Amino acid sequence: MRSAKTHTGEKPFPCSHEDCDKAFAKKEHLIKHFCTHTGDKPYKCDVDGCDYAAAQSDSLHEHATLAAIKAAKNAKVA
Repeated sequence: MRSAKTHTGEKPFPCSHEDCDKAFAKKEHLIKHFCTHTGDKPYKCDVDGCDYAAAQSDSLHEHATLAAIKAAKNAKVA
């Protein structure tokens, strides 16, 4: 049962980075977390002239949503 770890609090995937005591129930969460140590930001904004990059896809999605709202507001003002 895959979700049992989440409900029991079991976290069998510890971070191996020096001085980091975090652990995760899911391996994919550990992989996402490890980007905080490496500085890797594989998710790039594809808007011309924007150099935003994020370690997690949800952060890029939030950026794109906010950028679209801002662009729509600017279009109304102009």
